[in-house]
Amino acid sequence: MRRMSISVAFSVIILFISGFRARAGDEKVEDAEGKLLDRVVAVIEGDELGGEGAMILLLSDLILAVRVDAVRVFGEDGLDPRINQQMLKRVINEELESMMIFREAVRFEMVTISDARVRSARDELASRIGGPARMETWLEQSGIQAETLDELLRRRLVVEAFIKYKRSEVAPPEEDELKAIYSSGQHPYVGKSYAEVREQLKAFEHARRKVSFLREWIGKLRKAYRIRVFEN
Repeated sequence: MRRMSISVAFSVIILFISGFRARAGDEKVEDAEGKLLDRVVAVIEGDELGGEGAMILLLSDLILAVRVDAVRVFGEDGLDPRINQQMLKRVINEELESMMIFREAVRFEMVTISDARVRSARDELASRIGGPARMETWLEQSGIQAETLDELLRRRLVVEAFIKYKRSEVAPPEEDELKAIYSSGQHPYVGKSYAEVREQLKAFEHARRKVSFLREWIGKLRKAYRIRVFEN
């Protein structure tokens, strides 16, 4: 298998709040005095984790993901999104998949993301709401630490790069396969000659195969790991 020249600088597998208790068997995150500070939403376990322990998804992780996505998509209109239980449930699967893909990237040492690339991603996000000064205000008002935001951005960059790498493993259709697909009529170019649509059809089928490959791969990851989601 082709490998990228890499070493992983970021290898934090267990997501936690430093100094607080958050074990795989718990559904709460408490301080030393037992004060509730956060809640465990899901736990990912499995032999593939080796000695790294379980991956823990906290409620605060979900809220941060929602807030970042809202700013990225809506700019200043997304600074204070209305976060409800239904919204968080929609985000859980996406974040769980992201965590598993990130773990695979770390396990196989397939991606490295520089600090400069993380800063660039943070600057891109800041540009959506008026610049770094506005970003600092937003982080403070939202109770988000800059380091926590950078961890999320780095993980997403690793996941994005690893998915791109996995997609590159999918070969385009061979000529005989392409002709068979054209003859079947299962494509958006019905009514045009093969010569007219060959290149578009090749790109269409290649893209379809990449989507199918990723769906199957993520399905295998879900089977390889044990996922527990706490509904409360």
